[in-house]
Amino acid sequence: MFRVIFGIIVSLFMISLLRMIVGAISREVSGDRRTASNGPAPRNPNPSPPRGGAGGELRKCPTCGAYHALTDVAVRNASGDLLHFCSQACREKFTA
Repeated sequence: MFRVIFGIIVSLFMISLLRMIVGAISREVSGDRRTASNGPAPRNPNPSPPRGGAGGELRKCPTCGAYHALTDVAVRNASGDLLHFCSQACREKFTA
């Protein structure tokens, strides 16, 4: 019984070691030289904030039905309600 448990533990250790070595080699080949001290590189170094604000409230586009973050593409309808659209094209379709 001890031999089986020891074999499983050694196997897990060897798999972890092999994954670490393969990951280091692949990062070296791809030129990505991140280290544990500086953390992962950001996917987009200069992200632009969402136009509707952070943590955005989702609105449903009255033209296509897609849910989107609050945008500045809006128009008032006849009853005075402010409608938000996912794109300029949807707004033009709605007002046409």
